[in-house]
Amino acid sequence: RGIGKRRPFVITQQPLSGKDPSGALKRNRQVYFKQLEGFVETPCYDGELLKPGNFIKAPAIIEEKKTTIVVSPGSEIVVDPYDNYLATLS
Repeated sequence: RGIGKRRPFVITQQPLSGKDPSGALKRNRQVYFKQLEGFVETPCYDGELLKPGNFIKAPAIIEEKKTTIVVSPGSEIVVDPYDNYLATLS
């Protein structure tokens, strides 16, 4: 057991940059989606380069160092001011 002092945790809100995620586009590749019954040309984005306010419509892939996010057909993602991905069904 330990007790110590730490600095307060601060969440920084980032300004919105607009909906266009093209600055984070890495490439397009063929990805198989069962819902679409085959392979589909799919944009792949670098998650580290996405900005708050960017909007991604499915199908898409977001690649990060420690995870990969598949934006399945029928859904969309927006990056919020805290760099979270908010997914919704369209």
